[in-house]
Amino acid sequence: MKIASVCMDTQRTLGGKREVVISLVVDEHRIPITHKVWKGNTVDKKAFSETVKELKDRFGISRAILVADRGCVSRDIIESIEENNLEYIVGMKMNLLEVKEALLQEGEYSKVSDNLYVKEVKVDNRRYIVCFNPEEAAYEKEKRANIIEHLREVTNVKNFIPNREIKKLIKLESNRITIDEEKVKEIEKYDGMWVLLTNTTLQKSEVAEHYKELWKIEDSFETMKTFLKIRPIYHYRERRIKAHIALIFLALYSERVLENLLGSGWNYRRIYSVAQSLKLVKLNADSNQYLMRTELKDEMKLLIRSLGIQFPKRIIKG
Repeated sequence: MKIASVCMDTQRTLGGKREVVISLVVDEHRIPITHKVWKGNTVDKKAFSETVKELKDRFGISRAILVADRGCVSRDIIESIEENNLEYIVGMKMNLLEVKEALLQEGEYSKVSDNLYVKEVKVDNRRYIVCFNPEEAAYEKEKRANIIEHLREVTNVKNFIPNREIKKLIKLESNRITIDEEKVKEIEKYDGMWVLLTNTTLQKSEVAEHYKELWKIEDSFETMKTFLKIRPIYHYRERRIKAHIALIFLALYSERVLENLLGSGWNYRRIYSVAQSLKLVKLNADSNQYLMRTELKDEMKLLIRSLGIQFPKRIIKG
């Protein structure tokens, strides 16, 4: 059974290239805890539920709160989480009926920070946290105003191809574009807002703050795909594919540990750049070969100290 398979999304977007699915678990410090490799056509529900089971069985975790964004949440996944008696915080798609109902419910917002206000509502005995970011609302309003201003100047309707965002704002009538004012007013109601569904007993402010930490897992996947170059994978045997991914996982772990040791302001790009400054130069003298390192910069000294290793000798006989 081959682990690299073609899934429907890959079929449409990548011309049928084979892929695998990776589940990755990180802690609050972005340090990876574990990972698992699945066949490329594995459905989210299966990968999600079995990863959760492994967390409970392998690590003995008594309480885990799973946080997921609206792009990877379905009713099946929520049911799977509840079947495992786990707590969750999930982002909800704004076009769902229950979400619209939650948004319409009255309630007083509580201030968490200058750019975050939250309120709690109940719909069908489920707990929803409505979040509002005034800065994001102002940005969305300004962005939409600029789009509408541009649309009013469009004269060549024949060659005009609107994207999904623009389609929400316009009506095409008699070969001319008109702004759908009713739709614009409806969209404006939700500027800067998002809705979370949770079964936790956390304070509403804590729910919102935990959800905002999703960037940690997203950043980990981004690092694996870009800096660590997890793809493309030039292997065909299952054990080699898994070994390749395991090495990337270990590299991510090492990089995250280094970041935490070095403190604020350090990331993998800076660590790599500093490490690259250390060079060895070959020297020949009296029929002997020597290796001489370049001068250690202050940042390189800090990196070496953080690793708990001795400074390398200036000259080594080859």
